[in-house]
Amino acid sequence: MRIVLNKDTMQIEKEQDVVPFRNRVKEYATKIGLSLVNQTKLITAASELPGEDNGIRLVFEDKGPGINDIPPGHERWLFYGKSLGIGLPGTKRLVNEFDIKTEDRSYFAILKKEIHALAIAGNFQERKIGEIDIVVAETVSNLVKHAGGGQLLVKLIEEEGIQGIELISIDNGPGITDVSRMVADGISTKNTLGHGLGAMKRLSDVFQVYSQKEWGTVILIRIFNEELPAFRKPSKIDVRAVLVPKPGEEACGDGFFHIITSQYVKLFLGDGLGHGPEAERAVLLAGESFTKCESESPVEIIRSIDAQVKKTRGLVGTVAVFDIKARKWKICGIGNISTKIYSGGNAKNYTSYNGIIGLNVPNTLNEQETDYEKGQQIIMCSDGIKSRWEMLKFPSILRRLQNKSVSMHEIAKVTLENEMDLILAHKRTMKLAELAGLSLSAQTTFATAVSEVSRSIIESKNNGALVLCVESGQSEQYIVACLKDNLSAGERSREGLEYAKKLVNKYHISSKGKETSIDLYYYIAPSFRIDIYKLDEWRHLFRNEPPVSPYEELKRKNEQLQELSEKVQKSEGQYKTLTNSLPLIIFSLDLQGQLLYANEWLLQYTGQTIEALNERMWKMVVHEDDYDSFSLLLRNDITKGTTVIKTQSRLRNNQTGDYLWHQVSLSPFKSDNGELQYWIGYIVDIHAQKVFEDTLKDNIELKHAQAQLEENQYTLKKTIEELNRSNLELQQFAFIASHDLQEPVRKLLFYSDYLLNKYVNTFDTKGANFLANMQSSALRMRNLIQDLLSFSQINKEEVNYKRTDLNSVATIARQDLEMIIDEKKASLQVASLPVINGDERMMRQLFENIIGNSLKYCRTDVLPVITITSRQENGQHEIAFRDNGIGFDEKYLPQMFNLFQRLHSREMYDGTGLGLAICRKIVELHQGRIWAEAKEGEGATFYISLPDGLN
Repeated sequence: MRIVLNKDTMQIEKEQDVVPFRNRVKEYATKIGLSLVNQTKLITAASELPGEDNGIRLVFEDKGPGINDIPPGHERWLFYGKSLGIGLPGTKRLVNEFDIKTEDRSYFAILKKEIHALAIAGNFQERKIGEIDIVVAETVSNLVKHAGGGQLLVKLIEEEGIQGIELISIDNGPGITDVSRMVADGISTKNTLGHGLGAMKRLSDVFQVYSQKEWGTVILIRIFNEELPAFRKPSKIDVRAVLVPKPGEEACGDGFFHIITSQYVKLFLGDGLGHGPEAERAVLLAGESFTKCESESPVEIIRSIDAQVKKTRGLVGTVAVFDIKARKWKICGIGNISTKIYSGGNAKNYTSYNGIIGLNVPNTLNEQETDYEKGQQIIMCSDGIKSRWEMLKFPSILRRLQNKSVSMHEIAKVTLENEMDLILAHKRTMKLAELAGLSLSAQTTFATAVSEVSRSIIESKNNGALVLCVESGQSEQYIVACLKDNLSAGERSREGLEYAKKLVNKYHISSKGKETSIDLYYYIAPSFRIDIYKLDEWRHLFRNEPPVSPYEELKRKNEQLQELSEKVQKSEGQYKTLTNSLPLIIFSLDLQGQLLYANEWLLQYTGQTIEALNERMWKMVVHEDDYDSFSLLLRNDITKGTTVIKTQSRLRNNQTGDYLWHQVSLSPFKSDNGELQYWIGYIVDIHAQKVFEDTLKDNIELKHAQAQLEENQYTLKKTIEELNRSNLELQQFAFIASHDLQEPVRKLLFYSDYLLNKYVNTFDTKGANFLANMQSSALRMRNLIQDLLSFSQINKEEVNYKRTDLNSVATIARQDLEMIIDEKKASLQVASLPVINGDERMMRQLFENIIGNSLKYCRTDVLPVITITSRQENGQHEIAFRDNGIGFDEKYLPQMFNLFQRLHSREMYDGTGLGLAICRKIVELHQGRIWAEAKEGEGATFYISLPDGLN
């Protein structure tokens, strides 16, 4: 909502025009929902503004909720130059800019009045409003008198939920040579009283000055309506922004928005094209999109903003995202936005893409990344900023921000217990300020601040202390008063601190447990160098300064005793820390062999306390075989007069119960006159060394055994090679011999068969029997040769693995054995068999051999029944061939699957003794196993186990 009252609708030229004007203001204030109190404040403030020839313009603006850092439910009053406005929840927070020139002195009263009205609108207390008026008056006076004019930026702020006002004074004057000196009261370069900067500093909660000769001066002032919490945790991330509308306009086309969570920090700076309300509208819509976008990618955020502002005139902008966990910056920008990151005195520029958000964003956008460094600064500014913030021109500001190479040196200490200590604290503070080269007034100022806080500590009746220090850094030096007591934050009386903090350049409050520390800093710029020699000289002066009263002398002696006690305790603590950090047992013995001290390693290893070891004289720790030699160390009559004693003993480990070898060493500790005081002992674990020594004794035997092993390995290798060669030759011989032997056997069978068929009647009975026996032997010879040939041909290299259906294999085996099955009137029952990875030819021979075996050894009194079944278990296919034949005694199982092994004579059953040997070889080539179960006269069962996933 935007409602404007200007000269076209209302003129305020005379006194009687004010009442209608007030009524109109009240009407619109009611429409926008202001409370009655705020309506009254707005009407009062508007009525006090002076009129001009063209009247007063009143602007109400509602920008919608949640666009920047103003939380919902809060009302903000903003004044732009000579116009008056009110910011509702979500309105972009701007800075009031006032140009101050020497020829425009009539404007000073208006400026002061507007800032006064701003403070009233901010609900500041009357006392605070008066302080703000003084600070503004002194600031404007300084700009006119010392710089010939300048700029004053003003805006309402809020920290820790407390309302405040911020003023930034900028000039291009001659600068201030010695800021610390000019802040002191009574110092002036223009024949004035010299209270301006000092008064501004005392009345401000934050007061900072930066100045360079012939460059100008910048002063930052923050004043809060209430006391800020003294014990605030320092912010690791500090985000500040300055937005100034174009002179003569109320709307600002620039906008800055930020979001901080525990995972990331997101920043967006936008600059709407042109000026005025349309540029502002584009920026506010972009800020709304930025706030709502949940992505942590700068590219995706810019794409989201681009889609939101399509119906505006567009803008340029840059998004920077800091990933806290990954400790990386990601940056992407469109248009003329300057972004720089400063780290360690170096600056890195980030180049934006050409284009306009909302009109023509490039299709390809990439993020620029950089790693985080401590003290890093990121500065973003639009093209409307006169100075492009080249921070490298101001190295002292960078050093101050990064706070590098700062060291604190303690000079003197005073315990705070009573009023006499307060006098002593004041005296020593004055002395340190004098040594640091401060003027008498500055000495008094610093000492007064220290005394105020010291008084609060003493009155609280808690044991406190004052430590005077010097802080030296690369760019600045301070004398520091560190005041400590045992009060918590809620118990402190803040009256002393409230006054003291206005007398020093800066202060810091911290709390750890019940102890509170207040550090007061006073800036020094001595003409001499403060180095370690100068600091030692100051310490010497404080230590040897003659006392002015008996109390001071007594106090000093007491402090020296306390310091000595602290040093002894510190030394003892350091000794304990050192001995506990070393990986060995360290102890000390008195002249009677009793333990005086032992580090933590003795208790950890033995599990015994010093008292227990002294009581039982180490008997529960030392091995009984080594105790006699170890006990000599505990006897004074033996160790007396010796220098260093060493022995080796086995000590019991409390955790494992093992006795491990240790070397025990004792060295005498003598006084300056050579008198023995006690013994210092060390116990070192040498168990590994002892084991190594024992191993060395057997080294010759080990080398001999190693040489014998190598010789045996060589012999075994040669034997394996010879065996492989012999096996290969034997296979070749068996194959060739089988082929060569088959020819004469074939002829022998042919001729014997011919004779039996053609000339059977020619031979007598005896000759015919001989001829039949010869033919039978030839048949056995042929079978043996064929079986040997089959056995020799079964090789691993020749196995052709493929998916083989054992049901088909069983069918083919049935067909091959069909004649003998019919002859025996046998029954062959085959259940469902699996499909395996195997060699089909070998599987067929395996099935035929086992089935043939069952047919051969069948009983004569019953018809043969052979069943083949299968089951799967643990990735194996188990196939069972069960028959009702003659069976066998299982004691013969170990030899049944060997070559040429037979359980029956040839007269009873013919065969070569190779059938089951061939079966075993086939099964083993398929990574399986074969076995059998049987009972004589009841039949036998042969089992084959084959893997399912054979490769």
